[in-house]
Amino acid sequence: IGEEVIRTVGPMELIGESHILDTDLNTASIQLAQEAVVLLIDKDKFYELLSKNHRMIAGIMQIMHSKFEQSATTAMQEEVIA
Repeated sequence: IGEEVIRTVGPMELIGESHILDTDLNTASIQLAQEAVVLLIDKDKFYELLSKNHRMIAGIMQIMHSKFEQSATTAMQEEVIA
């Protein structure tokens, strides 16, 4: 299977947060360009944390909204180019 760079993330950025909210089984892999500390959290623990921290919910909603807007903007730009 070929490799494709979908996104490069920096310090304190999230990856995979939308998949943990999805009910379907999703798999993805990441490759580190340099040494990093990565937090891996399973769905049950994630939901437990959300139930106790409303600021975390608001933060994730902001991140997902920003990603949605970026995707929509990119799609519109690609449509104009095509």
